[in-house]
Amino acid sequence: MFRKQAMFLAAFVAAGAAVLSACGHDAAPADTSAGAENLRGAAAAPSSGALTATSAVLFDDAAFSDNGASQGVSGKGCQPVARPRVTSSLTATGTLKLWSGANCTGKSVTVTGNVSNLAKLGFDNKVVSVKLAGDDNGGNNGGDNGGNGGDVKLTTTFALLDSGKNFSEPDGSQVAGDPGCNTVRNPDLVRSIDADGTYKIWTGPNCDGRSMVVTGDVADLEKIGFDRQVGSLRLAG
Repeated sequence: MFRKQAMFLAAFVAAGAAVLSACGHDAAPADTSAGAENLRGAAAAPSSGALTATSAVLFDDAAFSDNGASQGVSGKGCQPVARPRVTSSLTATGTLKLWSGANCTGKSVTVTGNVSNLAKLGFDNKVVSVKLAGDDNGGNNGGDNGGNGGDVKLTTTFALLDSGKNFSEPDGSQVAGDPGCNTVRNPDLVRSIDADGTYKIWTGPNCDGRSMVVTGDVADLEKIGFDRQVGSLRLAG
């Protein structure tokens, strides 16, 4: 906390210290970046069940292993997977539907909650798109530049974007402290985020592109598919 306060004060004192610029307002569909350690057995949900999940973290390895890569998916309705046909386990809150083809076509299975081994459902390395709760937004988690509507209240007012994993700073840090959308000047130098509360990150500038809602610190953005890819983020206000 002392580090965040010191950086916050420095951002106001040092000339030219602001590295991000404000660009709007928004709140997003519910999301989470936290990986689960609960090795729950795979269980398919009834295909007729209502979809309630608004996000998921997809792991390349079974049992939510951190040895392999992972990627996040969020939004409303049908969403493409950034790296298709590599998912072996997933964590989610609620019910979602997995598809073997693009645009939620092909073979499918509906699941509820965490699935530690998709092979048990005959769906290992087959996920190409995912159907989440809500209406289709017709794209890659994108746009969403409307007003302050949505299911999640953003609470973060200040964040440090570190150039190394685990909050290290081999090439320094960038500061986000403006209400609403903050565009990152150097996305290639964002590998971890030090922040309190809930905020939303995007791959493009001006809060556009693929997105995910995050709560708290992220020590390794690669684990949620955003390493060196945070082009902007939205804070409270």
